[in-house]
Amino acid sequence: MLLAALLALSPARADVFALADAGITLDVPAGWEMTRWSDWDWKGKTGDGAVAVEVWYTPFQVPITKEAAERWAGLYGDKLDDMRAVGVLRDTVSLADVGGRPTARTTMHFAFEKGGPKGVMVVAAFPVEGKVMHVAMLAAAPNASRATAALDTVLARLSVQKPAAEILALGGPATTALGFGATLPGGWRRPLPIEEPEADKALAAIGVGPKDPSACLRAIRPSPSGEVDLILFCGESWKMGILDEDSFLVEEDLLKKRFFGKAADKVPVALKLERNDRLGILLAPDVSGKALRIAAIPYDRGTIVAWGVGEPDSAAELESAIRATSASFTFDGPDGGASIHEVGEWVVHTLSYRPWHPAVIAAGALFLAVLGAFGWLIFGGARRKPSVQE
Repeated sequence: MLLAALLALSPARADVFALADAGITLDVPAGWEMTRWSDWDWKGKTGDGAVAVEVWYTPFQVPITKEAAERWAGLYGDKLDDMRAVGVLRDTVSLADVGGRPTARTTMHFAFEKGGPKGVMVVAAFPVEGKVMHVAMLAAAPNASRATAALDTVLARLSVQKPAAEILALGGPATTALGFGATLPGGWRRPLPIEEPEADKALAAIGVGPKDPSACLRAIRPSPSGEVDLILFCGESWKMGILDEDSFLVEEDLLKKRFFGKAADKVPVALKLERNDRLGILLAPDVSGKALRIAAIPYDRGTIVAWGVGEPDSAAELESAIRATSASFTFDGPDGGASIHEVGEWVVHTLSYRPWHPAVIAAGALFLAVLGAFGWLIFGGARRKPSVQE
């Protein structure tokens, strides 16, 4: 039973607890007891055992908003479900400034068992660098006021060693050392350095991606739940052939084989990624448990490859973000960063895909005319009879 679990917490002596990974230090009142302590979480209870305490964080720093608080209420409900609570309901959500930190306060109600005593969970969520901290108090319903007072006490006494970073400036225009820049769409931003390892886990989970993610422009769209949509825009030195409407299907097939090898035939038909100055290819492979989008856009240094990965319901957002970002690309190279191809490549491309192009027809006609004239000079002259001079 949940009630028995709350009352059976084993004691440990200490008053100050540093959560190094979280970047905070708890200073609990004398007599409170600790049952679990790590660099990222803490569990305990008040001295009289009336209130259980739990502190943890979700990855990625997100703004403290009413919408975010609603998502966190879902997480708190899941946590209570794991404790075998029943009849879990969210009661109130409010926003406030606590100790100079924007804070969301949420109250949850539940029953310890079907038909059993009622309980309450009061939680505060506030940002630290690259994370959101959650401080929760659980108690029987008659002790709701004591749970609230305990939460106020913890919030007032804790200290933050890694305060929340400024994240607004991480959206919008972004520059790189890869020969291109971009403007990230609304809701997307570059990750904080402390968030990068967590963001890269999303790509690692599907087993494909660039060899060196650190050499790419990262863009993330973090969720309050701790999940994240990620896109990496990477400058690759290899280049595609001349890509246009005529060669699209051939280049699409080559790109699929480059990324997926023998499984290329299983990748759905590619979509066109259009800019006013060039064409790109957008692949939407089927990946179990994740949404994946891969785009390739030619430029003067080779190819910009976008790797986008997220939750299954994020496919449309990934595609939209890749399209918007690629449309905003600016290039350092000459001619607007146009892909560089030799004259011979253009000749082969034109002969392969545009044999009826006026230039090809004119060149063919000129060749035939020259060949005809040459033949006439050789064979026509041979048929002439030599003149006899008197």
